[in-house]
Amino acid sequence: MPVQPYKLLRAVRPGERDITRPIRVGDPPRRPMLPLSPRWPIVHPPVTPIPQRRYPCRSMTVCIAVACQDHGEPRIVLCSDSRLDFGELGSLSNANKFDILGAGWTALIAGDWTAAPYFCGIVKGLISNKRPDSVERVYACIKTSIKKYLASQVYAEGRPVGLIVSGFVGSAPQIITVANNPPTSEEFEISMSKNAMSAIGSGNSIANVLLTARECHALMPLPSAAYAVYEAKKCSEKSGAVGSKTIMVIQSPMNQETLYSGSLKIMNPLGIVCLDGVWGAMWKQPLSDLPELPSDCFFTAEEIQHLQSTTTASTPPPPSQE
Repeated sequence: MPVQPYKLLRAVRPGERDITRPIRVGDPPRRPMLPLSPRWPIVHPPVTPIPQRRYPCRSMTVCIAVACQDHGEPRIVLCSDSRLDFGELGSLSNANKFDILGAGWTALIAGDWTAAPYFCGIVKGLISNKRPDSVERVYACIKTSIKKYLASQVYAEGRPVGLIVSGFVGSAPQIITVANNPPTSEEFEISMSKNAMSAIGSGNSIANVLLTARECHALMPLPSAAYAVYEAKKCSEKSGAVGSKTIMVIQSPMNQETLYSGSLKIMNPLGIVCLDGVWGAMWKQPLSDLPELPSDCFFTAEEIQHLQSTTTASTPPPPSQE
């Protein structure tokens, strides 16, 4: 079908190009509507950035790792909260403080949220590439990561960094704690948990006391260990620096068939509710229901005098005049 000529709505002025007609094969290219830049490539003058106020994230967390057994098989219970505090800007409660390092090793992160995840990323890169199969090689990866972190631009004095590296060598659970203690010391300390448990973060003092009181050990059954970890986390919330949300993971030895990842089970909200029910029944017992102490539970005045007479050291005899 032949192309019909386009009917102009107005006359074309002298020197003006008709742009209303359709483009056909062989037509010369149309002139651009905007003039091109006289220089190519376009070079913009440098812009000096305006200094911005920085709101650092404070170290307000708790991370716990406890070794145990499930029907004779080794397990590691990992637990953390999900709170990040930004000072006057507020806080959030959906932070992930758990990371998979590779080769069957995992990490719990605590400390300054600018430096701690960066340091964990360095450790993750080395363990993923080296794939260590012994504690000594894991130590070597961590020491190399510390040197890289201290030489990086992210490092700054006064930033706390904490890491719990957990995994298995054969069937033996391994829990390694890496942390610095500013402003007391900027040097990193690497320690192996001798009692099969570790806690880092601002709530670690309360958590360690509760875990020690429960006498946690590597042969403790999994249900008892899971409750002990949950109890320590809930009590550490009383410090005011730990979030109320609980994340719990059960770690198993690496799958020898794949050799690429360990077995991890993340506890869902139903499991957290079950643990909270046990904790509430044990810790929310009102003190007013306790029986009164009878008078027989206290010493009488005569008994106190007798205790003082028997515990007081007798005076030595005076020296002889001779």
